[in-house]
Amino acid sequence: MKPNNFKLLKMVLLLAGIILSCSEKKPEEPCICEEEPVYSKPCICEGDMDDDGQNYFMYYGGEKMFFEVSATKMVVMSESFDTTVIKKILACKLRIIMILHPRQFLIEIESESKAELLCLQKQWNKKEGIIYTSPVFIDEVGKEIAALTNEVIIKLKNAADYSLLTKNAAAYQIEHIIPRALNELSYLLILEHGSLKNAMQTANELYETGLYDYVEPDLIHFNIF
Repeated sequence: MKPNNFKLLKMVLLLAGIILSCSEKKPEEPCICEEEPVYSKPCICEGDMDDDGQNYFMYYGGEKMFFEVSATKMVVMSESFDTTVIKKILACKLRIIMILHPRQFLIEIESESKAELLCLQKQWNKKEGIIYTSPVFIDEVGKEIAALTNEVIIKLKNAADYSLLTKNAAAYQIEHIIPRALNELSYLLILEHGSLKNAMQTANELYETGLYDYVEPDLIHFNIF
């Protein structure tokens, strides 16, 4: 065989080997989530809150103060979950997890919209071991400023109104009424696990009755970050 033909044959065989190698290469395996991951089923939620979170507001000085909701971040408070469990549940969707306090986490996930994240929070609120979840409120540059807890601060107009508050507790799914040391007419209301309405909605509805001096959700403030 002539030298030039031999070189040509070697090149043909080399290219064939590369093509064969590429065709046999296995695709990268997808990220494997838990047996029944959070995102395995369509997120279907019901409620009176807008999907884009535009109804997140509280009364301050008698006026509505609206909050912008993050599309990727939420706060989770759990009596049993730790970072390992959360990572297993969210798997591929998890970006960042930060421990705020024991059993309280700031989580950032892969999310396509506010509606998706708010729906996920409603699903998690029904999980055993979850005390509450909350959207994260952000400023104009996307920095975290606050989040909800499962608590509401309320001040009565007079001491006689306490009996009215206790009567309304069941209707608003209030599990505990705790006196606050700062004011004898002020109380901390703790919502039941899995309550249909969050602390902000509950506070707004109680305020709108006109029966109380002031009512507001007890917020987490992110001024340390």
